[in-house]
Amino acid sequence: MAVKKNEILARLENSDYKAALQQVQANLNVVKSSLKETSVDLEQAIKDKTRIYKLFEDGYTTEQQKDDADFRIEALNARIKSLEAQIASAKAAINLALANLENTYIRAPFDGVILRKDAEVGEIVAPAVIGGGLTRGAVVTMADLSTLEVEADVNEAYISQIKVNQDAEIILDAFPDERFHGKVRQIIPTADRQKATVLVKVSILDKDKRILPEMGAKVTFLDADTSLKSNENDKPQLFVNDAAIRVDNQKRYVWKVQNFRVIRKNVETGELNGFKRLIKNGISAGDVVAVSGFENLSEGTRVKIKNR
Repeated sequence: MAVKKNEILARLENSDYKAALQQVQANLNVVKSSLKETSVDLEQAIKDKTRIYKLFEDGYTTEQQKDDADFRIEALNARIKSLEAQIASAKAAINLALANLENTYIRAPFDGVILRKDAEVGEIVAPAVIGGGLTRGAVVTMADLSTLEVEADVNEAYISQIKVNQDAEIILDAFPDERFHGKVRQIIPTADRQKATVLVKVSILDKDKRILPEMGAKVTFLDADTSLKSNENDKPQLFVNDAAIRVDNQKRYVWKVQNFRVIRKNVETGELNGFKRLIKNGISAGDVVAVSGFENLSEGTRVKIKNR
């Protein structure tokens, strides 16, 4: 399902936050009412002061009554300032309550597609799953299909030949006859000791709605002088390790691995670039070929792929 940024995806239990918001809103209303009453009292106190001052001038009231009128106005002004401060505090409390309530709504952080729903109604969602069958680490899993990338495990012996922004060709298992443009986005600076590989992230430059997350893919990294052309009619050149090229009766061939068995494929080769040989035809980018152990290979021999 496609969703837009800030669209509500789910709601956490928030009855306590709603109650807290109602409480602080009620507190604000009480303080506002008190401020209104005090303002009315102040207006009356000012009128009373004017009347008492006139009576004092005419000799009909005492100095004490005159001072009491002044004191009452000062007290009411102080009360008003206190209530105004309480209103500011109540408004801040309302903003906090609103923020807490808003945080119970899980919104889409970007335009994308929901891949799966990870939590059901009534389950507990926590940033880190500690344990328990009702605890989930996420509400949904989303993906931005406009920024898909391939994660490739590259033999650490060849990682020095790969650079950030290097062009690549991508073949998806779902569409084996199509080629997609790619570019190296990141080389993770740590190696997998068990597999002797380094993780390389390759951005998929072609936008295609058929490309979905978690699809299987093969990546061919291209040399600088064999980068993908912008013209769709110009196919990228394919190079393989020169050690994979075998010769029989002046015919060049490679042992292609398919379904964990080798088959002989005649190839037409071109110039040598370092330790890589240009392949003009016979195999395609993404094909896996044997580079050692030829003495044990024959048509249909079952093999185990150590590094790809």
